[in-house]
Parts: sequence; C-alpha cells; structure tokens
Amino acid sequence: MIYSKILLDHFLNPRNVGRLDHPAVCGEAAGDKCRDSVILFLAGDGEKIMQAKFLAKACAVATAAMSVLTEMLAEVKIDEARRIDTAAIIERLGGVPPHKLDCVTPAVRALQTCLSRWSK
Repeated sequence: MIYSKILLDHFLNPRNVGRLDHPAVCGEAAGDKCRDSVILFLAGDGEKIMQAKFLAKACAVATAAMSVLTEMLAEVKIDEARRIDTAAIIERLGGVPPHKLDCVTPAVRALQTCLSRWSK
C-alpha cells in the first residue's frame, strides 16, 4: 500500500487532535465498510470557524483526513466550509489509494453534521 508523503505525515503527526473545551458544535461519523469512528469539534462565531479539533479511532487514511480537514477549516467562513467534500480532502492529502477512498467519508460526514447544527 503506497501513501503520499502528505498523508503519512498527517497520520504520524496529526494536527489538532483533542477536544475543544467549549465547542460551538460537534459531529460524529463512522465508516460504512470499516470501523473508523471520528468526532469533529468546531468553535467560532456565527459566520466563521475559528478552531477545529478531532478525535479518531480510525485507520491511517481516516486519521489523516481528519487532520487535513481541521487545517482546511482554520478561520474559514461557514459557506466555504460547506463546499469541502471528499475530493477536496483527497487532493489535499496528495491522493488516496483507490481501495481506501471510503475512509475519507467519515471526515466529510462529521463536518456536514457539525454544519447542520451550526447556529448563526
């Protein structure tokens, strides 16, 4: 199995791991084909995400996807966050092996759950 250097770096040195003390919202998601489980915590004002953290019990790809996602969410407006999808995360990871593409899905689902709960 060949992973990009970016994906490996985010798996071995994940960014923004942990809980937020006072998140505006949190969202959980799990993989369909595997046992990956993630929780995303977001804080910010009504218009902008100021901080994102995550917890994961997941494979290398799902963990790296969450790490990259939290970086993508740094100081981004809610409308911009709504446009983040699996393709954007995969591109930011430098690619994902075809048989591991579904491992990015929990990150996007957790984000969608958070955004559906976000109040303006």
